[in-house]
Amino acid sequence: MTAHLLTLNAGSSSVKFALFARDAVDAPPVFTGQIDGIGLGRGGAATHEEALVDVLGQLQACKTHVGAVGHRIVHGGVRFNEPVLIHNAVVAQMSELVPLAPLHQPHNVAGVRAARHAFTGVPQVACFDTAFHAAQPELNRRFALPQSLFDAG
Repeated sequence: MTAHLLTLNAGSSSVKFALFARDAVDAPPVFTGQIDGIGLGRGGAATHEEALVDVLGQLQACKTHVGAVGHRIVHGGVRFNEPVLIHNAVVAQMSELVPLAPLHQPHNVAGVRAARHAFTGVPQVACFDTAFHAAQPELNRRFALPQSLFDAG
């Protein structure tokens, strides 16, 4: 059975996902989906946890083997400036960053936890939006930030 790569983006009010054939570098995804309006009272999933259960159920119905999972994470603080293999300490450190992105980070971390539970033993990688800024010159990284916020990460 071919191993697939799952990408997961658990955002502030949606969950987006795509499943790619792992050996088909330039091929389009074999399966994609999106659940919108989470927690907005418009029917469907009331919570991210419900949405993730639905997403994972859809993936299991595809009868595919997920060989790796990539997660979009909004904030990596000063610790994470490149993709990182997820383990318990990384999940704990990402959770500590919730105050820096309270609308997104809790849902990103919930997606990581759900996927780790659903795909036990499968390697999972976090890719951070803030990693882009880590490579910027110091002047750009500091621009418009009070010194105390820069020092806090």
